[in-house]
Amino acid sequence: MIDEEENTNTNLIDVWIRSTEIKAKREDSMSMSKKIMKLLIAFALIFSMQIQADDVNKDTFDFTELVCWDIMLLDEKERPYALTLLYGYQAGLNKKNTHTGKDVELVLNKAGELCESNPDMKALDAIAAALN
Repeated sequence: MIDEEENTNTNLIDVWIRSTEIKAKREDSMSMSKKIMKLLIAFALIFSMQIQADDVNKDTFDFTELVCWDIMLLDEKERPYALTLLYGYQAGLNKKNTHTGKDVELVLNKAGELCESNPDMKALDAIAAALN
């Protein structure tokens, strides 16, 4: 009877060990699958970002070459964004890091007046003059 119990216990231990080994192998293969999946996702993201970057690079321009007339021809909804971009660029060049809404408004209004009277003036020059 003791031999039968020992055999049963030994068999149970063997079954437990085999099931643990199978489970470990399954987990290893699952973790490998997860690693491969993460790698594939990373490549897909990088590839899609490169495609988007290529699309953006097709329509490049040098906004430092924009003249006031270019800004004045923009749609009324787009003009404030363009002016704000130019303001931020010029303020960065001037190392001006602190801004208030009122200051920005005053500079852009002054630059707008300069642009109206000098449509061939570079837009950044108008903003630079308004900033000083």
